[in-house]
Amino acid sequence: MKQAVSRRTTLLLWVTLSLLGVLVVAAPGGAQETLGERPDPMADLARRISEGAAGEQQVAFLSYLCTSRFARIGSRAREVIDAHYEVFMPLFLHYQHPGCARQVDLELHDWFMARATPEQDSAMRAALRMWLLAPDAPRCPFLPEGAGSEPVRLGDRVTAAELLSDMADTGAVRLIVALVDSMQRPPLALSSRELAACHYLQLALTRIEDPASAGLFSVVPVGGVRMTRDPQDAELLLVNGEQDTSMADLTPILEALQDRADLVERVRAEPTGGVVTLVFPDGARAWVAAWGDRELLLADNLRSRPNALVVRHDALRSAVVAAVAGAQRVRDGARRRTSN
Repeated sequence: MKQAVSRRTTLLLWVTLSLLGVLVVAAPGGAQETLGERPDPMADLARRISEGAAGEQQVAFLSYLCTSRFARIGSRAREVIDAHYEVFMPLFLHYQHPGCARQVDLELHDWFMARATPEQDSAMRAALRMWLLAPDAPRCPFLPEGAGSEPVRLGDRVTAAELLSDMADTGAVRLIVALVDSMQRPPLALSSRELAACHYLQLALTRIEDPASAGLFSVVPVGGVRMTRDPQDAELLLVNGEQDTSMADLTPILEALQDRADLVERVRAEPTGGVVTLVFPDGARAWVAAWGDRELLLADNLRSRPNALVVRHDALRSAVVAAVAGAQRVRDGARRRTSN
């Protein structure tokens, strides 16, 4: 009886460990290593491609991308890709075409452009222009059997136009104009989605023709950022989405916004808390928020997707932090008086 119980206990323990995926194996040098993660086939595939494998290995890699996204590549595969990026650049370029990527892959674009040669830069522009051209995405040969092509979504056309505008791609101008012209109907006949698309496409055109006037913050030579409008022209100033006339004087913010800030990086993020908002008469909004330990996030509402600048400007950050803290104290005091 005891032997039967022992066997059942051993079997139950083995099944439990197997379901959890936890195996204890001997590591080099006699140490023990716990493997709690499933094997990453993409990491092994990326390694083989980095070592020169082609044909079926590259097809398998593209098949994964075409049904997933760049951001979903696991960390171990990314380590291999980052270390041997020149091998993978042609594959990622092919993937960014309509019909292969399910949508314009922003994460892939940022990664690719940070490493692109001039020739690869030109090739990426050509790939993005195809999103403006294709009425229906051609079927990617690397998709699984039975997977058909899908129409190119209007939102992806707008995203491609915005990326091309960031690249100052004059070759995209006629394509963007043609796309806008294709939606030239009485405003009441346009959906809200089409109206928004026309708005952002016009801004993309302006950004190509006059980069400094299409955004509220403009990157200037030698890694700086300036506000393109006079902050004193804002008709409304909000702190955390509310107007509070009793909060601290906001003059330091308005003055500091006229200075050049040091650019740290461009990120695809939106401000979340502690935000000062400038609202201009034409509806344009500029957001300024503390970011990290020392930086600020600068963003506006002139693009369809988040596209912010992280900058360093000590005086502006101090003014923003003080304004947010002051507004919060006023509101806390008002709540206490109400509760009493």
